[in-house]
Amino acid sequence: MMKVIGVIGGLGPETTAKYYNSLMRECRNIDNERYPSVIIHNIPLPFTVENDFAVLGKNESAMLPYLINSAKLLERAGAEFGVIPCNTAHIFIDQVRCSVNIPFLNLIEETIHFVKNESITNVALLATSKTISSGLYSRYCEATGINVLVPHPEEQILLSGIIARILQGQKNQHDKEVALNILNTMHGDGAEAVILGCTDLQLLLNPRDTHLKVIDTLEVLVKASAREIF
Repeated sequence: MMKVIGVIGGLGPETTAKYYNSLMRECRNIDNERYPSVIIHNIPLPFTVENDFAVLGKNESAMLPYLINSAKLLERAGAEFGVIPCNTAHIFIDQVRCSVNIPFLNLIEETIHFVKNESITNVALLATSKTISSGLYSRYCEATGINVLVPHPEEQILLSGIIARILQGQKNQHDKEVALNILNTMHGDGAEAVILGCTDLQLLLNPRDTHLKVIDTLEVLVKASAREIF
């Protein structure tokens, strides 16, 4: 019997939509007789709160009530487990888990488990400034012997601007070239693969764009979600 999944959505909306479509495809590959039950709550998040939290890395306390409220709504609606298709929001994964009686998958743990299984020892991380400064990935990676390379400070500023524009629905070739130049620098520094540690970056980059192995955290979450559903 398939479990009912609850999704804290809207971080951002286009990524939530892609997550849903990818999850349907993955579940059909496992069982082509029926679709799973999916409950999505799109957080009515003010753009200023999202930008402050994800891009500027400030006023993070303003974000938590939205996440907790969403988790509780999903639980009341009948979700049996939950996911958050946003890396940066996992700063609050412990608080979200404690706020409800249903389990929530941890996207960061799932990604690091994937990296470890691929026998990758040096991995580049493209993510929001908040994700990097919080140590979300480095904390887990250090415990498993994986070295994490992050962009140089001036490159991180450029990347933050790119992520901010993606969140506003803006994608362009120039931003893509800037992101790829950052990746080339990290490749030269010894990276064997790259973690797209912001789920919105998969809207701009794809594996054909670079010689590095691309680890799309959204796809990692899709596969982990399907595993739990079945």
